Amino acid sequence: MDGMINVSVNNNRIIIPKVYREELGNRVIYYYDRNTNSIRIYNYDLLSKRLEKVLELNLDRRINRAIFSNMYDANISQGNRLLIDKRTRELLDLENEATIIGCDDHLKICKKRVKLS
Repeated sequence: MDGMINVSVNNNRIIIPKVYREELGNRVIYYYDRNTNSIRIYNYDLLSKRLEKVLELNLDRRINRAIFSNMYDANISQGNRLLIDKRTRELLDLENEATIIGCDDHLKICKKRVKLS
């Protein structure tokens, strides 16, 4: 996945362009990344496999809690919309528009910062 596009945010739903949805599939995992003030969206199967490897490491419970506590299992609707939970929306301060950036194997959603021509 690559590229960048501005999208609408309506009723707490972000429109995921069809080209990205085809690569993501219907079921996704997303989380708020406080380091970049963005939402990261991954294909469910891809991230699940990576997370299984994390669990195999038998890390301290506090580390696992930090990793998993901000992750959400979600479905992209037939209308290509992804419902974002209230807490994540507030952290990101999404209003009417957002920018979606393709980052190879996932999408990054941030508050609209760039005016695209």
